[in-house]
Amino acid sequence: MTNPLSPLTLLAQIKRMPKGARFEYHRGYLPKDKTGPVSRLAATTLILEEEGFITLTQKKLGFHNYSYMLQRSLYNVREIPKELERAVRKLEAKREL
Repeated sequence: MTNPLSPLTLLAQIKRMPKGARFEYHRGYLPKDKTGPVSRLAATTLILEEEGFITLTQKKLGFHNYSYMLQRSLYNVREIPKELERAVRKLEAKREL
């Protein structure tokens, strides 16, 4: 498992990406790694995909080892709205003890 990005760092990265660009946001096995920071990262990517800003893919590298990629949408010309940024900030604020 790689060190996870924070949801806000991921959002900033996506905003800088040109349309169609790809980015590996996690390497590992999400069902096993999905705790704390990785869980918030996964939730952020799902929100962004549902809103049409990115497409999610994965590539199997080995047993329980995947490259999780996102691609900036070619067709969504909208900027990421402030409401979505606020939702990601709320997600970022959730900390597991």
